[in-house]
Amino acid sequence: MKKQLLIAGAMTLVAGSAMAGSNLAWDDCLGGGGVADRTVACTNSGSGAVYVTLNPSQSYQNVGAIDVYIDIAPAVTIGSWWNTVPATTRWGSSITVPASGSCPAWWAAAPNGGMTFQQTGVPVKSSSNTMRYRVTTVVAAGEEQPMDPGTEYFLGALS
Repeated sequence: MKKQLLIAGAMTLVAGSAMAGSNLAWDDCLGGGGVADRTVACTNSGSGAVYVTLNPSQSYQNVGAIDVYIDIAPAVTIGSWWNTVPATTRWGSSITVPASGSCPAWWAAAPNGGMTFQQTGVPVKSSSNTMRYRVTTVVAAGEEQPMDPGTEYFLGALS
């Protein structure tokens, strides 16, 4: 038996505005060979990472933080496989460096780098079959970074 996953992401920038160029991909950024769809066997083996990227529709001069929400809704009822307590079981870490280097981390040029936080999955109240994961990355005050159209920026990943 195989599970097919539907992953929907909603992202916001502290600066606000629409983000028409946001992407989710498995195992790397789309520009680095990541794939948008993946089917996995119903076992507890294997691994993978969901990468979140953005190609902004306009320039942002001072991005200081991003907040990514990923809703995961399997085609079947959520079972213990999706349990995130303790945090080391599933989706227990956040990747801070892209695998291929094809999409730069938006915070890469910040002198002190970015600090990433990950909230473990929590059930979405309106649906008993959806888990929500959150990844937030911030830079120190005064180290805000620009983001420009035409570049696929790495925002974070769950692994």
